[in-house]
Amino acid sequence: KKLLEFPGGPSGYHYWCQFSQTSVGTLSFDSLSMETEHGQGRSYINYAYGAFYQAKIGELEIGAGVQKIPEYFLDQASLTQEKLSIDIPEIGAYGLSGANISIGTLTIGADVLTFPESYYSDENYHYWDQFAGCRVEKLVYGAVAASVVNDKYGMGYGSIYFQGPFRNAEITSFSVEENVSCIPDYLLYEAKAHADELDLNMPVIGAMAFMGENITIDSLTIGEGVEAFSESAASSSSSLFLKQFSE
Repeated sequence: KKLLEFPGGPSGYHYWCQFSQTSVGTLSFDSLSMETEHGQGRSYINYAYGAFYQAKIGELEIGAGVQKIPEYFLDQASLTQEKLSIDIPEIGAYGLSGANISIGTLTIGADVLTFPESYYSDENYHYWDQFAGCRVEKLVYGAVAASVVNDKYGMGYGSIYFQGPFRNAEITSFSVEENVSCIPDYLLYEAKAHADELDLNMPVIGAMAFMGENITIDSLTIGEGVEAFSESAASSSSSLFLKQFSE
């Protein structure tokens, strides 16, 4: 049920490291709703070392009934996998992030509901980073009604730094399934991603969802079913953040 944080670390350093640097052939994850405990509190600067920090994992299997991937679960682990389908309600911040995670085809399934914000977010910096820095040959996004949740620290006047779920991820190609009813805020913000053809026909396209100078789309169609470009929670009476395709 819990991944406990080491209690003796210095301020700003957070160690879980339950399986750090181990070599695992197949990791079968069956815990239904595991939580990552935060014992050391927040600091101005935080360094986090997840449960499988620098571990070498041959394959990841996610069991039936699993409700969430814990925060920092495979952050900075090594994983090379041909196909991975994630079809569970919650994918925790930094859950599968890092330059040593490589996935051939990554499918974000219909049942994915939330991309939670990291516990270590603050008024100015908001971290999601579920797949930050990883490499994906083909991303298939099929979450019907997922959202990027901002509930750890409200977005105030100084909220200017956002690190979306796929920040700095290298995505060779991506597509969006027809059943998707909304694109979450910041979904591919600052990713390195390409789409040959992208046909968006869902009612809502989230703020900064496809923003970034390293995102290229050969053919983009905004369909007749699109009703709104939503604004970011960071918007105020003087600043309105939409920027769905900025840069």
